[in-house]
Amino acid sequence: MDKVNDTQQHLATYYSSREIGQPYNDYWAARRSLAEKIKRLSLQLQTSELSVEELQAIESVVDQQVEQLVDKPQLNGRDEWSSSGQYGSWQVHLLESTPVLGRASPLSPELSIWFEQTGEETRAFASVKFNWLYEGPTGICHGGWVAAVFDELLGTAQVLSGKTGMTASLNTRYHKPTPLNKELLLSAWVTEVEDKKIVIRGEMHDGETLTASCEGIFVIPSNSSNIAFGDIE
Repeated sequence: MDKVNDTQQHLATYYSSREIGQPYNDYWAARRSLAEKIKRLSLQLQTSELSVEELQAIESVVDQQVEQLVDKPQLNGRDEWSSSGQYGSWQVHLLESTPVLGRASPLSPELSIWFEQTGEETRAFASVKFNWLYEGPTGICHGGWVAAVFDELLGTAQVLSGKTGMTASLNTRYHKPTPLNKELLLSAWVTEVEDKKIVIRGEMHDGETLTASCEGIFVIPSNSSNIAFGDIE
């Protein structure tokens, strides 16, 4: 199987189930594992009562690891990563390292996205759980992270239109506080396709409670071609 078909199959499989998709290869499996350890460290630091001395001891260990990386070859941006030919395509790197969804990103929350047939319509769905690292107002999720997850979900859902563009606007409404440490369910669907404009709507629920909704407009730049995500329907 050639690299293009291999990538499309991987992407299609990744989005076919609520379960987190498997890594593209052993390299990305290792990066995912490391990212999970960094997330655990960050959460423990966020929630543990530590002395100045304990914090400084942890800093010393982390600093030693950072110094070991200083002289390593640098690949900045997805174009450089994909052009190396060793780590998969541009789309694979996007899937693994994007800050909101990427399983190899220490920044991402517990987020998964998949597609399901609902009646005669295919919709995009997501589940997410925000821990204490994402706290904004006391005990609830920072609204910026709610918007970021909507941007990721709606940006993925746009492929249902047969086109893919870039975010032109994102109008997020906050109906109720979005809780931390609970699994939230989101859905998104295409409402309008007009030339180079795609309009997507989405909702976020805590059980039966609507916590937030969003309308996103995505526009295909005149100097850009669509990103091939593969057949997801």
